[in-house]
Amino acid sequence: MRLVTPLVLGGADPSGPPELRAPAFKGLLRYWYRAVDPAYQSREARVFGGVGPGEGQACFLLRVTGEHLQTATFHLNERRDGKDARAGLRYLTYSLTARGRERLFFKPGQTITLHFLFKKRPGEQQDRRAILASIWLLGHLGGAGARIRRGMGTVALTRWSVVDPAGHEVEAWPEMQELPIAHGAASVDEWLRRFESGLSCLQRWFGEADTRHPTHTTLGPGSRFVLLELPPARRGEDAWENALNEAGLALHRFRLRRGVARADGDGDYHRAKRLLLRLDPASGPARREAPARARTGREIAPERVAFGLPLQFRFTSLQGRSIMFRGKQHDRSASRLWIRPIDLGDRQALLFALLPSPLLAPGEPIRAEVRRERVELDLPGDHILMEFLDSLSGREVTWPCG
Repeated sequence: MRLVTPLVLGGADPSGPPELRAPAFKGLLRYWYRAVDPAYQSREARVFGGVGPGEGQACFLLRVTGEHLQTATFHLNERRDGKDARAGLRYLTYSLTARGRERLFFKPGQTITLHFLFKKRPGEQQDRRAILASIWLLGHLGGAGARIRRGMGTVALTRWSVVDPAGHEVEAWPEMQELPIAHGAASVDEWLRRFESGLSCLQRWFGEADTRHPTHTTLGPGSRFVLLELPPARRGEDAWENALNEAGLALHRFRLRRGVARADGDGDYHRAKRLLLRLDPASGPARREAPARARTGREIAPERVAFGLPLQFRFTSLQGRSIMFRGKQHDRSASRLWIRPIDLGDRQALLFALLPSPLLAPGEPIRAEVRRERVELDLPGDHILMEFLDSLSGREVTWPCG
């Protein structure tokens, strides 16, 4: 697998040098297998191991290696003409680039190898499919380490093979021929053909998942993929920086339009400010109006919580007062939107993927916090995520494919 963007994968010392840890990658493979197989509960322990009665070790041992991997530290202080030249990249990586909190990472452009060591070849076809599907999804949609849903730690599957104990290549599993690798495509059209063919193959292998009420990230109806071709990177700028900067700018512009620049004054920014003033009257006079409410009678949370939690609004017009939104039981919830740079020879593209997954546990409300004041809110739905994808002028793939 080729590192497309910096890989921030902490070890025993999170602030120390990054480490290639097999358990981290095994967990990612399990994650993607659950996403694609609706019947994962009946096979997962046999393939990836389990701790239940009669379960045990995985059917393989995993090693992750990389030769002479180079590391570096983020430095995003460059400005041109008095403006932040990489504001979009900073927007996506703020937790990694805050002054004094810079993290070490494995530099992009390098290669890591995942070695699956089997005592014997997996006899069940569905076991082989489970292993290959998890590798393929990790190398086409996922990544490793910090900020993977915002493009960091992107890994691209470049090739796979089967070797004997002496290290000689032997006959590949027949399932490998069914699942095309998109990396190495020279154009958007070719990459999309390979990618869509791979998704169609996974659909044939595992069937259709019910994504109406997902309990975890799930590949199935409701999944959307938009590929956006980018102009060449500016001179002196790495291609991955250019790609993530464009992604961050697109996301930031959309959030501003929906949050602040709405002509009706009912964007997320204004709604959050009015809620803050109701919870903390000392901040200023509150406008008297009836907020939008759900059937539960609770007020509806700002739309932007659908991008992930926690979400904080800070208002300079109110002496820096802020309001925080998070789950009542869960402080954090990962975004359902994945951003991934794609190499296309001398150019790059951006893949935006929306995968069905729960924002919070069933029935769990959002909690707004202002100082010691708390109020429970209902979830707003996913329409803002759909509208963001609609705002992109790219090529789209939806599920089911083909």
